Amino acid sequence: MICTTLFFIIFSFVTFNYFEKHGDGSKFAKLLSQNTAIFGFSMDERIFIKNRINYENYDLQILVIGSSRLMQLGENELKKKTLNLSVSGSSIEDHLAITEMALEKFNPTIIYLGADPWLFNEYNNQKRWKSLKLEYYIAFANINS
Repeated sequence: MICTTLFFIIFSFVTFNYFEKHGDGSKFAKLLSQNTAIFGFSMDERIFIKNRINYENYDLQILVIGSSRLMQLGENELKKKTLNLSVSGSSIEDHLAITEMALEKFNPTIIYLGADPWLFNEYNNQKRWKSLKLEYYIAFANINS
C-alpha cells in the first residue's frame, strides 16, 4: 500500500508540468501538431484552439468549426485532409474569431460551420467566447470594413 501511494505521489510530481493542468494549452497544441492524439485536462478550449492554429502546419482541404456536436468530424468521416477547430458551446463570437484566425493561416477548399439552434438567441448567456475577445473584435472589425 505504501509503495503504491509513493508511486502515485512521485508520478504526479514528475508529470505535473507535462500535463500542464492550468496552462494556456500551448504545450498541448504543439504536441498535437506532432502526434495523432494527446491527453489533457483543465484548459481553456478556445485558447487551446488559438495555439493549435499557431502550431499546426497542416495542408488541409476541409476546415470544421462549430460546437461539440461537430467535434467528431474528421478525416475518417470526410475522407479529405481535415482540421477540426470546434469548441464546446460555440457561439457566434467563437465562430467569427476562430474562422478569422484559421483563414489567416490555412486555405481550405471547404469550410463546415456548425450552428446550434440556440446560437442566435441573444439570451443564451454564453460567455466562454471572451477568452478570444480580442480576436473576435478584430474579426468583427474586418467584416465591417
